[in-house]
Parts: sequence; C-alpha cells; structure tokens
Amino acid sequence: MGQRRRGHSYGSIALDLGLPKTTCQGIAKRASEQVSCISNKRTGAPTIVTAGDSRLIFRTLARTPKITAAQLVASTVPHLSKKTIYRFLKKSGVQKWRCKKRPFLKPEHVAAHLAWAHLHNGKPIEFWRRVKWSDECSLQRGKGGQIEWVYRRKGKFLSYEFLKEILTFTFDR
Repeated sequence: MGQRRRGHSYGSIALDLGLPKTTCQGIAKRASEQVSCISNKRTGAPTIVTAGDSRLIFRTLARTPKITAAQLVASTVPHLSKKTIYRFLKKSGVQKWRCKKRPFLKPEHVAAHLAWAHLHNGKPIEFWRRVKWSDECSLQRGKGGQIEWVYRRKGKFLSYEFLKEILTFTFDR
C-alpha cells in the first residue's frame, strides 16, 4: 500500500513482490475495508437450523442420548439433512462418544446387585446424592457385544437431573 501511495503502478508493485498484478489490485481494493491487514471473516450461507429446531434437537438428545443420527433426523427435523445436523452439533460442542463397555456379570454378581437394589429401594433423594458411582454404564444381563454410542457435550457426564429421573422411574415401579 505504501508503494501505491507513492504513485507506483500495479504492474511495478507486482514485479517487486513477485505477485500477479490482479492480486495486488485485489489487496489494494480490500485495504479500505480491513483493519491492520486482517481480512474480514467470510460470512458464508445463513444457517438453516432455526432456534426452534435446535431446542427440539437438544431436548431429544437429553431424553434419548443413545439415539442414532438417522432416528434423530426422522423424529425431530426431517426437513434437514443428516450432514447438516452433524455440522450443527459439532458447532454446538455436542458429539458422539463411545459408551463404556459393560462388565461381564456372573450369577453371584447379579444376585448381589439385586440384593443391594432391594435393600436401598425407596431411599430418599438425599441418600442418592451421597452415592458415588464407579462408572456410567448400565448393567443388563444379555446385553453387550455391540458398540453403543451416546451424544453429549465434551466434558459432560451423567447429570444429577438425569440420574434423578432414572432412579425415580426405576424404583417407582
């Protein structure tokens, strides 16, 4: 820009810098719009995921975190593509995480777990706040083998509200 202010032509500037003439012209044209030689951000296309769509997606993921992408698109936003949903979730910080592997249970372990559940059935929520869980996988006989995936934000694990909902559902039966 200094050479241009001193009256040099784009052709002579291009020869000095080893750039095409059109590149020098483009730089000079954008110089008035830039602040300290930093290019403006590219705007891109506007997002087609509305605020209502995003609330619906997040609500569905909170309710059923193990839902597949195809099920998510079909049940919540069929007007959007699966790739659009992936990009939106990645931008929002939500990604798929591999679930922890289920431990193999022997019959004596199953009996001990059932006895513990019967012993603590009906305990108040204050009791469950003090319980420390060693992992986040559910224990089910006959399950396992296939890899399961769960949607969640990076660094977020099972929330207290989610555990409360599970415990209420399990012990109110």
